Amino acid sequence: MTEYETASLALQTASLDLQRYAVIAQVLIGAAQCLLIAGGLWLMKKAASARDAQHQEARDQHQETMVALHQQGEALRQQSEALRQQGEALRQQGDALNALIERTAPPR
Repeated sequence: MTEYETASLALQTASLDLQRYAVIAQVLIGAAQCLLIAGGLWLMKKAASARDAQHQEARDQHQETMVALHQQGEALRQQSEALRQQGEALRQQGDALNALIERTAPPR
């Protein structure tokens, strides 16, 4: 084998070694990228779950507020009805007092 052929084979061997290292580096970089993407997806899922829990809590609080407002509205309606009845009773008392005064008043 000539010196040129020996040098050519050595160059080809070195080139193949570099290509192998390049492939290994690409595989490692690809694996690292996959791990980063998987980690990012996991963090996004975790954040979405936390956000869903916050939304559910907000919906529950809103529902409780609406129930409390409904109860308060019902209590106000009952109070209004009681005040209306009390006003009617006071009018009746006023009418009764006027009738009593007219009957017991001295003639003019």
